[in-house]
Amino acid sequence: MAGLAALLALAGSRVGTGRLGAAAAGLALLAGIVLGELSNRHLATARGSAGVVWGASYSFYAFYNSSPLLLRLVSSLQHPGSTTTEYLRYLGTVNLFGSFADNHGSITHGLVHHPGNAVLWLLTKPFDLPATIVLPDALTPIAALPLWTVVQRLRREGLTKGLASLAPWWVAFATPLLFDLEWTQGLHAPYLLFLAPFLLLLAMWGIEPWIGRASAKAVGKVSMAALLSAALFVGLAGSRGQSTSPVVRTATEWLENRCADRGCLVNALPQPMEATGWADFQAGAPLPAKDKRAEGFVFGNYPKGYRDDVLWSNRVARAIQRGWNGPILYVRPEISSFKCWTTDFDPEHRLEGEPRLDRMPLLASFQDGTDRVDVFDFSVR
Repeated sequence: MAGLAALLALAGSRVGTGRLGAAAAGLALLAGIVLGELSNRHLATARGSAGVVWGASYSFYAFYNSSPLLLRLVSSLQHPGSTTTEYLRYLGTVNLFGSFADNHGSITHGLVHHPGNAVLWLLTKPFDLPATIVLPDALTPIAALPLWTVVQRLRREGLTKGLASLAPWWVAFATPLLFDLEWTQGLHAPYLLFLAPFLLLLAMWGIEPWIGRASAKAVGKVSMAALLSAALFVGLAGSRGQSTSPVVRTATEWLENRCADRGCLVNALPQPMEATGWADFQAGAPLPAKDKRAEGFVFGNYPKGYRDDVLWSNRVARAIQRGWNGPILYVRPEISSFKCWTTDFDPEHRLEGEPRLDRMPLLASFQDGTDRVDVFDFSVR
């Protein structure tokens, strides 16, 4: 929005908007800032004491786990495996700038009080943006054509004239580009999807002279060939594998039918089951809210209240005390085809404890190859 406001203010008359468009963009920018700040304050208030307990700050976490690729390379050479997860990268950055508590939640405070590390970080971080763009599974096919067409046109028209005609688009995208030079999630392409429109504009600018000279029939043929090539590429090179196991889908469907009316009290489920099941699996005693990006989670310093509320035996006792008389089910997944739990983001699976199941009735069992999901009935008490 800031780039758009600047573009319309500087070149509004050339793009047909004039002062009115510039004023509208400026007001939209101001409104966006105000609404964003109000939303942040509302969320902080709604979070209440949980925010204080966890010391939550998404921006702080995002910065700390996004260490520059060059620094990650050095760290992984010195200490193999030290940058493989978000939490490990966060802990590495804590060694450079101090913790959330040390810096009172301020990234600026950490940078100012560690100037040497800050300079090293800021100098090496810009390499992450081009490194991520050229990843084979990122924007490489989209970025290759704009790069080639722009270079060809600049060679024909000259660098000064070409860059001058491109200036409005650089201005429009200046804010996100500059932001991502120091903040991009290295090697994580989805965060760079905002670049796709910019790359499309560059490609159109590069082939603009050719479109002006070519016939409508030729343009149509090339466009159709491009569409067919893209479809063929997706069909041949696209991922055809399954993101989850068939047994997970079957077990989730069974749970949906079982819990459709009143819901069920179920232990911590793998994300593919919890997220896709259209039923209440936490009826009676929900799992406590977690802020997996807060420093308490990163360090593994879970508050006692969180640990107590996650414990399966405590959840069952709490549900019964509240008068819950619906289904109480314990799901035991044994999945080898994919990783259904993450050490960092699913601590409830480790903390809830595994109860004795030898005396609990087995309600259902699902198997596909080496993957198996068993469902036990805890309602009998």
